Amino acid sequence: MKQLTRIIKITFAFLYIFKMQIVIIGAEANNRSLVKANNYEEPLIYTLLAVVSLFIFFSLIYLFIKQLGIEWNFQKNDSEH
Repeated sequence: MKQLTRIIKITFAFLYIFKMQIVIIGAEANNRSLVKANNYEEPLIYTLLAVVSLFIFFSLIYLFIKQLGIEWNFQKNDSEH
């Protein structure tokens, strides 16, 4: 449970950082770079959702493997083989 809480906190920290990046990108709209498309938010949101969902998916797999105590020989020290 402690690991899950830590993972959730890290996820929210990443989401906050991405939110700040979006605000910074929006604030620089008057420079000479390419003009943003009208619907740039939609692919950005889908990309962020995909990244976060993959992070959560693999975190749950990691917790599941640790909970079951699954280990392979290559994960152990050489002296234990």
